[in-house]
Amino acid sequence: MKLVRDAPAPDIAPACLYWYCDVKRVAAAHIARLCEGFLVDWGQIATVGLGYLIAGAVKGATGLGYSTTALPILTFGIGLRAAMPLVLIPSMASNFAIMLSAGHFWQTVRQFALLYVSLVPGLALGLAMLLYVDQDLAAGMLGLVLVTYAIFTFCQPNLVLPVRLHGPLQIPVGLMNGFINGLTGSQIMPLAPFMLSLRLDPNRFVQAINIAFTLSSLVMMLGLSRSGLLTWNGLAISVAGIGPTLVGAWLGGRLRQRMPAAGFRRLVLCALFVLGLLLASRLFGHS
Repeated sequence: MKLVRDAPAPDIAPACLYWYCDVKRVAAAHIARLCEGFLVDWGQIATVGLGYLIAGAVKGATGLGYSTTALPILTFGIGLRAAMPLVLIPSMASNFAIMLSAGHFWQTVRQFALLYVSLVPGLALGLAMLLYVDQDLAAGMLGLVLVTYAIFTFCQPNLVLPVRLHGPLQIPVGLMNGFINGLTGSQIMPLAPFMLSLRLDPNRFVQAINIAFTLSSLVMMLGLSRSGLLTWNGLAISVAGIGPTLVGAWLGGRLRQRMPAAGFRRLVLCALFVLGLLLASRLFGHS
């Protein structure tokens, strides 16, 4: 019988080597893309940390809105679209603390349900506009809001809204506030004047306005995430911002004991007015 020699086994080493190199190349590319989102500019981080610290101090000393103070500082440092996601977590943390202490939660939700529901479509429209318009234009609109708020707070007009208009005006106020919030990140106008005109007791006023702020922040978080403006990197920085915010609030409390709160409040409003004018000037330089 004639024996047939077995065929030599194929050399699989080159194929394995090629497969290994290809997998290594793909893995390196994925790792590079993953790490790219966590590379930061330390100058910008310092600006953001300072904004958190100052806003916390203002909140602790005067009670002025956290994002109202933090947002213009961060906008000058990193731009409006990058700044808006970074104020969400510290702002919500401060709002939750106030909501827990103010009481009347469910009564307030029922009383202003139309306003709170109307915030959502307004926010969606404002966020869509933010993605469409130039960033300097949106920052200029934020400046106008800050200037209007500073003037309103300085003048302290004696607003009284007839009872028959309390319900019907909730929808337009909610829509307008949501739109301005989505476009500029500011949550204060026209919500604050409307609530002041209702002559609520202090706890109800604080609860009503903080529920609106918290709901707006939650919707903004979802919208900014879906639009790509809120990344894991931004979320991590926003969470880390709670630390300097609490330190700032503690410093603000100490400052409140050493100088009149009314004088410090006027100083902060003057600063917001100037920052607002600087931001609003971008509207006139925009082509």
